[in-house]
Amino acid sequence: MTDPAFDRVVVVVEGQRRELSAAAFLKLPLPERIKHVLGRSIEFYLGPRSVERGDALKSMNQAR
Repeated sequence: MTDPAFDRVVVVVEGQRRELSAAAFLKLPLPERIKHVLGRSIEFYLGPRSVERGDALKSMNQAR
C-alpha cells in the first residue's frame, strides 16, 4: 500500500472553499467523492504544489 500523490484537497462548492487532509477526503462517502471529481469542484495538492487530477486519482487506486 502506498500513500496518495496528494496531502490535501480543496473542495469548492457554491463559491465556498473547504480544505481537507488526504485522509479526511478518503473517508468521505464514495458518492460524495465521485460527485466532486466529476463536477470538477476539487483540487489536489502536495504541499504548495498542485497535483493533476488524473495523477491524484491514479494514486488513490494504488493506495488501496
